[in-house]
Order: sequence, then C-alpha cells, then structure tokens
Amino acid sequence: MVMTLIIAVVSLGATRAEAASFGAVADFEAGLSAGDTVSTLSSGNGISGANLGTISVFGSATGVSGNAAMIFDSRCGGSAASCTGEDPDLFAPSYGNILIVSHDGDSTDPDDSAQQDSTLTFGFGSWGDAGLVTVNSLDLIDIETSAATIDFYDAADALIATVAIPSTSDGGTETVAINQSGVRRMVVNFRGSGGIDGLNITGERVVMDLWLDKTVSDDVVFVGQETTFTITVGNDGPDPATGVVVTDTLPAGLSHVSHAGDGAYDAATGIWTIGDLGVDETVSMTLTVTVDELGSFTNVAEVTAANEPDIDSTPADGTGDDWDDASVSAIERPHIIDLEVTKSADPQVINPGDATTFTISVVNQGPDDATGVVVTDTLPAGLSYVSHSGDGTYDPGTGVWTIGDLALSASVSLDIVVTGTELGSFTNVAEVTDANEQDSDSTPDDGTGDDWDDATVTIVEVDSIIDLELTKDVDPATVTVGDETVFTISVVNQGPDDATGVVVTDTLPAGLTYVADAGDGSYDSATGVWTIGDLAVGASVAMTLTATVDEAGSFTNEAEVTAANELDSDSTPGDGEGDDWDDATVTAAEVLASALIGDTVWFDDDKDGTQDPSEKGVSGVTVTLTNTDTDTTISMVTNSEGRYLFSALDPGNYQVKVMKSSFPESTSLTTVGSFTISLAAGEDYLTADFGIAGSLPITGLNIDQFAFLGIMFLALGAALVGSGRKFGDDPAT
Repeated sequence: MVMTLIIAVVSLGATRAEAASFGAVADFEAGLSAGDTVSTLSSGNGISGANLGTISVFGSATGVSGNAAMIFDSRCGGSAASCTGEDPDLFAPSYGNILIVSHDGDSTDPDDSAQQDSTLTFGFGSWGDAGLVTVNSLDLIDIETSAATIDFYDAADALIATVAIPSTSDGGTETVAINQSGVRRMVVNFRGSGGIDGLNITGERVVMDLWLDKTVSDDVVFVGQETTFTITVGNDGPDPATGVVVTDTLPAGLSHVSHAGDGAYDAATGIWTIGDLGVDETVSMTLTVTVDELGSFTNVAEVTAANEPDIDSTPADGTGDDWDDASVSAIERPHIIDLEVTKSADPQVINPGDATTFTISVVNQGPDDATGVVVTDTLPAGLSYVSHSGDGTYDPGTGVWTIGDLALSASVSLDIVVTGTELGSFTNVAEVTDANEQDSDSTPDDGTGDDWDDATVTIVEVDSIIDLELTKDVDPATVTVGDETVFTISVVNQGPDDATGVVVTDTLPAGLTYVADAGDGSYDSATGVWTIGDLAVGASVAMTLTATVDEAGSFTNEAEVTAANELDSDSTPGDGEGDDWDDATVTAAEVLASALIGDTVWFDDDKDGTQDPSEKGVSGVTVTLTNTDTDTTISMVTNSEGRYLFSALDPGNYQVKVMKSSFPESTSLTTVGSFTISLAAGEDYLTADFGIAGSLPITGLNIDQFAFLGIMFLALGAALVGSGRKFGDDPAT
C-alpha cells in the first residue's frame, strides 16, 4: 500500500487555507530502504511531497542497548519463508517498508519483541502552530500481544490521552482511528512484536510571505564617491513573522560608510537583525558605501532567517522574492575645472587719441587644477594697442593670452592699454579658448558662458570728460516711528576735467517727511533737486538731509546725479545705475504698547547730575538691560543724540546699566551707573539717564563751607594729638 503526503500547491498570493493547512501521510517508502536507521521523517525521507517540517523518531526496548527505529521490508523476497529471524510472521508483501524497533541493528532478521517492551516515539516539534498536530490514524502490522497502547502528550509534555491497540493475526494489519488534536509527542508502546506502516496527521501552520526589495541611489559614480543602497522588507502575511534576519554583505570594492533605519545592522558581518514583522508591515535600511575602485559591484541582500516558514521562498537559498540585488559601477572621475572670465574698461568714455585700460581677470573655481589655459582677446577696429601688463604671456598681434596652469581658486589678470582711433562705441571680447580639462559649465570658444565677457568703450569728440561719484548713508539706520534720521550725500569729481552744471536729485519716499538740510549748494525740498553747479577735479561736496520717519517699515532713499554739462566717463545721469547713484535705507519700528525703558547718556558739563538744555547727548555708549527674572541680558548703543530705548519688554524686574568701558576717554559718571526697575504691563520707564564728565563733581559745598571744614579738621587734629590718639584709632581702645 503506497501512502502519499497530501498538500496544496502554494503560489504567491495564496490564501491562508492554501498556505497554512497541511496533511501528511508517512508510508516509509520515499527515500528509505530496508536497514535504514530512522531518526527523522521529512519530505523525501519517509514522507512524500512538500516539506513543511520534520518528525523526530526514536526507537527503544527495555533492557536492550543498541536498539533503534529501523526500516524492514515486509515483502521478504516474496515469501514468508524468506522472513528470517525470530519474527518471520512479519511477512506482508502489500505493505512493503515498515517501521520496527530493531534490537540488534539488523533489519534482515527482525527480533521478536514478545519478551521485551519496545517503544517508537514521534515528535512533532517543527510542525504546526507551536509544533502541535492532530493525529488522525495509525497503520499497524503484526500486533501479536494485546495491551499495546499509544500515549499522546501536549505542548507542556503532559499526557493528554492513551489509546489501546488491539492485537492482530500473524502478519495482520489494522488502521487505528485516533483523531487526537494538540499533540506534540506520540509514543507507541509495543508489549510484543509489531510494526508501523503508516501515519496520518493534519494541522495548520503559522506561515508568512516575506519579500525584499533593494535599490541604489546612484548606479554610476566616480571612484571614491559614495552611493546609498536602500533595502526594504515587507510581510504579506497571512501571519506575523518573528526572528527575521537579512544578510547584506558588501562585496570587495565597496566600503561601509554609514547605515540608518529600522532594526540593527552589523557592518562587520553584514547581518541586519529585524526581529518581528507584522502583517503588511515594512521596514527599511539605508546603507551608504564608498566605491573604492573601478568596476561594477553587485550587492546582494536576502532574508537568511525567520522562525516561520515562507509561503514562496526559502531563506538563504539565493532565489525567490526574499532576495534582491543592486549594482553600482565606478568610473574614473575626469578632471573638472570652472574657469570664469570678467572684463572691464576704465574709463569707458574717452576722446579720440586718449587711452583706456581693459582689465581681464580669470579665476579657476575648480574643483581641480587647470592646465593649458588660453584666453583670446583680439582688439576690434577703432582701438589701437599701446601696452599690456599682468600674468602670463600676451601676444598683441594674435590677441592670445597664454596663462598655462591655474590652480584651484587661483586667479590671474591682464591689463591691456589702448587708444581710440575713431569715433564710436567699441566692444572688446575676451574668452577662454583652450584648456586641457573639461569645464563644468562652459565650452571654450563658443561665445557664451561664464568663461566669456566683454567691455565697451565709447570714443566721442568732447571738450571735457568727468567722472562723478556719489555716495549716500543714513544715521541712525534704525529708529522708532516719529524719530528723525539724517541722510548724508557726497559727490566727488574724479576728473580728468572740471564738471559744471552738476545737479543731484534726492526725493524723499512716502513715509519720510522733510525737516531740514545743510551743506554745499542749494536743495529744494519740494522737488528734491540739489543744485551743485561747478565741481573741480578732485573736489567734493556734501549735504545732510534730515527727515522724520512717519510710519513703521523700511524706507529707501535714493540720490543720483541727474545733470552735468560734461560727459561722464563711466555713468549716465538719471539712469538709476553706475557710481553716480546710491541709496540708503532707514527702518522704523512702532512704539509698542508693551513696556519701555530708556532715556539719554549726556555730557554733564556743569557736573550737577542733571541734564540742562544745552548739554548734548553722547553717542556710541553701550547700555545693557538685564531681566533679573530670567537672567537674560541685551544691549544697545546710544544714537547720535545719546538716546537709547529698550522696547517691547515683558512685565518684570530689570536692571539697566551703562558700560564705562564705552565712555569717551578720561570721562566718568556724574550720576548713578545703574537703575533697578520693576515694570508692569505697558508701563514706561523713560528717565534712566546717565551723565558723564571729565572729572567727578563736588556738589553741595561752597567756599565758606570749605573754610569751615578746614578749621574743624585742624581742631580735631589738635584734640587727637593732645589725647595721644591718631586718625584711624579705634575710639573704644
């Protein structure tokens, strides 16, 4: 009788019933021969079909050593007479291989067990949920003595049932129906001879379906660069997985840099310990490596362990969906440079026959050193070469400037002096036309990119050329709404000729209100026009413009030369750019409803500790404010009027101090140096003022008082001398 293992074929996406339920029938034919000692039964070793686990087998006989569970061929060569030994009635040709307890290890002459108690023990530790199965039936042969039994034990190895085995005729067979569930261990107790021909069990296993996916961030890199592998593992169920381990060992040529993600990764062994993984749960890990050498490198990751069986893959077999790889190739990194060319002309406007200078600068922004660098700067018609100076070698005949090597971050420059030979505007172009290395963002000699630049010079027939430069600043640049600020505008004529008819326009923006102006020329506050007039070579003029800041915000005030009788060499009046234009910005904050602390630091000329109307503020003095509740300190510097203001303060306790180290030289306080203030919400303390002077004052005494004090000191001294005592003696002694 041939018995087979009954199990569904499992594929990806199988249902739990298909994947987890199993039935197994052992008939001892698959992969076993007479004389084989049996310690385990598994697929191909006593059980036919897919392997869902192993059954341990142990045979023993009381008082006999060397016994074992062994296969005996009950066919006995086709006749009972061929069955030798003490138990020839085991002849049962239709049963083929049977499992017996051999006392002497020789299956050709099975021993008679009538006088010896024998047992066959079956363990189901690797089967089912926690190794528990249902034993459905047992096929027995030649049970000659009654009182044989089968004992069943649970997961705690406690006896849960005993089933009696009826005797049979010589060579007779029987199937014992059992249907006992929750079995981890089964013991068949023979009182005489007998054997087992078949075992039928069923159960339901904990199964899962782990999958692994692996990617690489950059699959082509330069030698020495990094790339990152990402490994993701998921469990499609139907049951949770435990004890999950993935192995990802880096191949030679890759070096571990860092890793991050779920679980724990051992860079030395390549083992990523995940542990538990619930149904539909995923985990991931990133593995950053350096590619150390040229070539292609494949990095493999695979599930190498789990406590539960996988529906469609086997750990560590190099196949299946619990395995994946990713490859990275390393190539030699080419030498990369980034050459940038800038060019300017000064002056930009000249008379025929006058000279101007083109300045060409080249810088290598790397990341590698540049070699074989060549720049071409060919003068256009209308300009005549005079001279050159600078780095490298320049050939005025060809316009080729040979630079050669240019290290990372190094720069070179060349000045070319030319004269104008005819009227008009002439643009002179300079460009990198050759280099041994590849430029990261431009191509030599293509007329574009940052390795190319030009400058234009205009040649006009004029009597005079000027170069007006305007600068503008503001003080203070930060105020509160309602405060005043002062803009200072300066204009200088850099020549080469005197300027006439110079006009500057400075119109206050909305948010600022004109207060006053002072300085050279005349200013019309209604139009914003500052009329300067004549300005000789090297001469400069200045004007201050005082304005009130009416609202919160930032306000930019522009000033520009808008007219001049002569041509400016590098700027155009009224075009909003160039060095004849400048601006300055003032920012005003609202005076908040929150608490304020502030006042003035002033020069106390009469040293009386009180600021008089004529006594001016001291700018640049540092004042600190400490919140004694939070132990935090802030500071500020007094403005041009000596004022300071700490605003937007929370209620609390404060100390305001003036820093003596910031006083003008040879001055000291004529007032207290600090104030302790307790502020309520929205409260202002605006009388924390500090006076300073060249020496400390002596107040409250007149000359008569000094005379009186002198007399008193003389009298006191005489009294002390008469009594034999000195200043400093303890009167009590």
